[in-house]
Amino acid sequence: MPVPEVLPSGPPWRVTAGLLLIAAAAAAAPGCAGPERSEPTVSDDLYVEVMARLAAIRAASDPGRVADPLPPARADSLRRGVLARRGVSRADLKAFARLVGDEPDRMQALWKRIGARADSLTGAGWPVDTAATAADTAAGSDSTGSDTDTADGTGGGP
Repeated sequence: MPVPEVLPSGPPWRVTAGLLLIAAAAAAAPGCAGPERSEPTVSDDLYVEVMARLAAIRAASDPGRVADPLPPARADSLRRGVLARRGVSRADLKAFARLVGDEPDRMQALWKRIGARADSLTGAGWPVDTAATAADTAAGSDSTGSDTDTADGTGGGP
């Protein structure tokens, strides 16, 4: 009795079978071409502005960097104000970083912008931790919802 012919068991057969399996799976599920990439809910400019302000707050509250650091409760208040004023949550910022983090050149450029903006803010004296200065600054702010914050994060400063 003749022996039935069987497929060779060597590597070429396995590679071919694997490729056919992948092709069949791709044809059966055309919408599954890989991980879906969505656009971030935060623009690059908004991310830079918020992160620069958060960096400036962090620097102003670090006793190793400044002689009279912001108290922790004040720094927390400022952070909440920055996020609330711009309608951004911490989750939004993290989601942006996760999505854009796959593009190292873009993230590097954003961090350079963030550093420059944070330096500009701290050079202009932001954030200031005196209620009188904040009130004076807020009184002089425009009513068009400028993109600046006073010490309490509500508007007016640089």
